[in-house]
Amino acid sequence: GRQYKVALTGTGGDELFAGYRRHLGVMAAGWYSRVPRVLRRGLASAAAVLRDSDSGRGRERLKKFLEGGDGPAGERMLSFVSRLPDHERARLYMKGAVPSGALRTARRVFADYSDAAGPDALRAALWIDYNTFLPDDILALADRLSMAHGLELRVPFVDHELVDRIFPLSTRQKTGVWKSKRLLRMAEKDRLPLAHFSAPKRGFVGPTAAWLRNELRPVVLDALSPDRIGRLGLFDPQSVQGLIADHFAGRRDRVEQPLEVAKHRASVRLQIEGECVRLGRSNVRGVVGQPVEEGREQPVLGGHVTGSPGEAYGPRGGDGLRR
Repeated sequence: GRQYKVALTGTGGDELFAGYRRHLGVMAAGWYSRVPRVLRRGLASAAAVLRDSDSGRGRERLKKFLEGGDGPAGERMLSFVSRLPDHERARLYMKGAVPSGALRTARRVFADYSDAAGPDALRAALWIDYNTFLPDDILALADRLSMAHGLELRVPFVDHELVDRIFPLSTRQKTGVWKSKRLLRMAEKDRLPLAHFSAPKRGFVGPTAAWLRNELRPVVLDALSPDRIGRLGLFDPQSVQGLIADHFAGRRDRVEQPLEVAKHRASVRLQIEGECVRLGRSNVRGVVGQPVEEGREQPVLGGHVTGSPGEAYGPRGGDGLRR
């Protein structure tokens, strides 16, 4: 923000012109669903034994494609963007910790957007991304990062007049024969160097998967130990350990799930410590757990709150506090 105050960004172009691999994947899944189910199950089982790679997500994408069902476009999109299928997500939580209907919320949302977009698979996929991933993730992230550095962003690809003209166009006009952003490439072919059109798509993803398997391995094992996870009263410790084991062994790329559990654990810890500070040293009643003696350190999710009369964190405090 020191030299430049305003910048143009291409955010929204992928959602409007079909730039993500999953957009082509949704169309391909429609054709793949015609393959006999017994053969599809065999291919999915064979792909499941492949180790994920730290150098890219190609194998993970292949597994998701082969494991995807033959449902409508909304279900296929959900299977591509979800880190855990429904049955694995349900096992992640302790029994009774989360209402069963909450685990099906994303499926209902994706189905509603898919139905609203109509029968065309690509249009449904783009509409889902335009109403979920674009506003809830990348636009929000870009806004926060740019404002933190005093930089204003302009996003021409989300201009409503442009969207109104481009979105209704047919799948063939947007992708041709399985080519992402075909329409945009055609519009810019005389304005950009040819090398730009043959360059591979690049994301902004750090080597987190490798870090968790190597440098951060001791931190992960300590922060997500069964004892500490059990004290949350939300996640099943054995299921969390299974995710970590899968990631360390390279069977599946399990980056997001352990990180999300760790963030939740840190959030609960901060809530408890903040409540202790707010109430003062003489009274920390309301923090769940077992009573401790004055002057003793109270264990809080791996950290410590120097004790005054009260109760330490216990096994059944969903948000760390019992009102």
